[in-house]
Amino acid sequence: MLSLIAKDVKFNLKYVIIATLFLLIAPIILVKGEGTTSQFFAVVLYFPLLVVNYIIGKFCYIEDSTYTLNFLKSLPISKYKRVGSRYLEGILLVFFTTAYCTFIEQTFFIKDLSVSLQYLSISASVYIAYLGLYLGLFYFKNYQLAQQSLTIAFVIFFAVVAIFKYFNLDLQIQLSSFILISIFIISSSLCFLSYFLVCRRK
Repeated sequence: MLSLIAKDVKFNLKYVIIATLFLLIAPIILVKGEGTTSQFFAVVLYFPLLVVNYIIGKFCYIEDSTYTLNFLKSLPISKYKRVGSRYLEGILLVFFTTAYCTFIEQTFFIKDLSVSLQYLSISASVYIAYLGLYLGLFYFKNYQLAQQSLTIAFVIFFAVVAIFKYFNLDLQIQLSSFILISIFIISSSLCFLSYFLVCRRK
């Protein structure tokens, strides 16, 4: 499975580098002085979403052809490993992007580490669930339909920002460990269900 991930990175190295540079630089350029609510959610939600979607999307785009798919099926690799490598790539990306954006969040927005870790947990949970949706749509339908899920995610992103700004909500929310763990378990279960259904179908 790790060899499959290494090959994906090698074949798409240019796009991986572009996305990584964007993730490292864009949040720092965006935030100047005191961060606003919109900038906060751009860092916490928008940038990780773009990076995860961009890289996984490039991986899936190459696979979204009859020739490539037939070639992959001809390899002496089980479908569980072949599909699982794509899910594992996404999960690793989720944790890398959300961890870095949490660092930016901690530096420019919220100085309370416990609150920052809460947003890290929530962000990771949301993107793991999104990953399951994206890859599920890709394997059940096609690349174009999977990419449309990004539009839905953007709508949700702007709705969240609007709600926080309209009601002037405090960014430093406090959630219990039970709630955070429950959210993570639910999102992980949804992602695993997506993987299981894809493997059963393929």
